[in-house]
Amino acid sequence: MIVKAQFGRSYDLLGDKSIELINIPGHTAGLVATKITNSDDKYFLYYGDGDYGEKSWKEMVTSGISMDKSAQKKSLEWIRK
Repeated sequence: MIVKAQFGRSYDLLGDKSIELINIPGHTAGLVATKITNSDDKYFLYYGDGDYGEKSWKEMVTSGISMDKSAQKKSLEWIRK
């Protein structure tokens, strides 16, 4: 099931929102975060190369190499939330 997301699209892997792949472009066009949600609606967000350490999302520091700096900043804002 594909659902609309803040950054274009996300993919609900099992159809129950327990595992979602979420597009977080900027550094590269195909970068995704994985959100794993348990039955208590608590979740773990793995965002891989979506940031470069805590300072990156806290202070909105983008990488030196980026396909789209604007999209990367939006992705960092979303990670920070």
